[in-house]
Amino acid sequence: MERLIRARDICERYGCKKDTAYRYMRQMPHMENPLRVTITALEQWERDRMREPGAGAEAPKASEQTVKRARVRVQKSDGKHLIPRTRPT
Repeated sequence: MERLIRARDICERYGCKKDTAYRYMRQMPHMENPLRVTITALEQWERDRMREPGAGAEAPKASEQTVKRARVRVQKSDGKHLIPRTRPT
């Protein structure tokens, strides 16, 4: 049987708090009560998160809603900007 990793081991490995370790563990194949993951699952999760240098370094594009909000800004005569309140649709 393969060795099971606890939240405490994840905390030591990544230098994070227990809540963060639990969140990481739930992203992997795991068993509940008590929460444990196998070493293989942890290594696979790490490999999936790895990126090649320069891969995916593109800046995220602004959503259409953000662009629309930027267009409605109006400059008042006293030099202050008026940004109208918008409600999500």
